[in-house]
Amino acid sequence: MAKSPAVTVIIPSFNRAATLPRAIDSVLKQSFDDLELIVVDDASTDGTEAVVQQFHDDRVRYLRHSKNRFAAAARNTGMQAARGEYIAFLDSDDEWLNHKLECQVGSLQSCDASWGCCYGGANVIDVRTHRRRVYRPTHSGNVLNNYLMSRFIVWTPTFLFRRACLDEIGMMDESLIRCQDRDFFVRFFDRYQTTVVSEPLVNVYSDTLSRNVVDARRGRLAFLEKHENRIEELGPFWSRYVHALQWCLQAEQEFSTGRFSQGFAAAFHCLRWNPCLPPKRYAALVLRAAQGCFSRVGRNQVASVE
Repeated sequence: MAKSPAVTVIIPSFNRAATLPRAIDSVLKQSFDDLELIVVDDASTDGTEAVVQQFHDDRVRYLRHSKNRFAAAARNTGMQAARGEYIAFLDSDDEWLNHKLECQVGSLQSCDASWGCCYGGANVIDVRTHRRRVYRPTHSGNVLNNYLMSRFIVWTPTFLFRRACLDEIGMMDESLIRCQDRDFFVRFFDRYQTTVVSEPLVNVYSDTLSRNVVDARRGRLAFLEKHENRIEELGPFWSRYVHALQWCLQAEQEFSTGRFSQGFAAAFHCLRWNPCLPPKRYAALVLRAAQGCFSRVGRNQVASVE
């Protein structure tokens, strides 16, 4: 019987044949090579299977859904098939740096089983402007309260965990429209300590304008409702702070996509819940509103010329 790999890497993919080769390449070129790669095709129609078949590597496995079930279900399919001691996620439009697994596996191997997961830094690249932000997180140990208060971010492609933890954590919640990964991390941080590798491990390609803001709103509300009891344990001020911050982020996204009435409504909810967010959050909100306004003016001018 073949020896089980140390790490199972799961890439869910839906109609991303153009970027999937970059993601697969970044896994197969890892300095830590005791791995299997499971690509879960979520009923793509763009030739994703043919893309995967181009990689002649015994470590690559291909699984396909007969209908589109979205990212949480695709990751669950991968986790159910995983054989590795550790599991890591990678999105099909992102890529790992070649030392990613080596750093994180080493980090968890140096700890006992109460440390169930590891996350790390990222280069966040705007696909429209090519602007790069370097994110270097530092929170480790018991981080749940800080995570609920959004004092740090976990980019899903940086997350690695012990497969044995799934017996207690369970799979991703497929009923959530959005925030499935955030819900998964909350459940992890509620039960396990986490290590962190602060240096960038991943290139995350971000396109905020392509996101469905209606789904984002529903996802945020469902997440807040699901974890309301745990959020209330933070105390009156901080529980309202968590709600206010989520509404602030929603308002930023609404403004970015030119949905001004929805943006102002979300901003009102933010202030109603807690008007004491950090000044930089309000500055970001004003900036998003201004950018959305200028973008709309530009589109109107182009339309009038035409």
